[in-house]
Amino acid sequence: MNARYANPWYSRKSGGPGPEIYESSSEPMSHAGCVIYLRHEFGYPVYDVVLDGLCVAQRGSLAAAKTAAETKPWIERKWWKERLLKEAAASEV
Repeated sequence: MNARYANPWYSRKSGGPGPEIYESSSEPMSHAGCVIYLRHEFGYPVYDVVLDGLCVAQRGSLAAAKTAAETKPWIERKWWKERLLKEAAASEV
C-alpha cells in the first residue's frame, strides 16, 4: 500500500515544484517522532521526512534524513509557521 503525504513546496499558482501529493511504496521507518519514506526521483533515492502527513524535509541519504528528523530544521521555515498558525486558528473555532 502506498503512503501519501503532502508536499509543502507545491504551489497551485505556479504548479511547482513537484507534485501536490507525494507517494511512496517503501517500508516506513519511524525516527525521532517522524516517519521516513524512500522514493526515487529521476533515478536517485530521496528520503522524505514526514510529520503529521506533511513532508517536512527531503534528504539524499538515510543518515541525513535521520539527522533532519532529530534536529527538525523546518521549525524556522515560513510554511511551517503558517501551518501552525492556521491549525491554532482552526482549533479556536
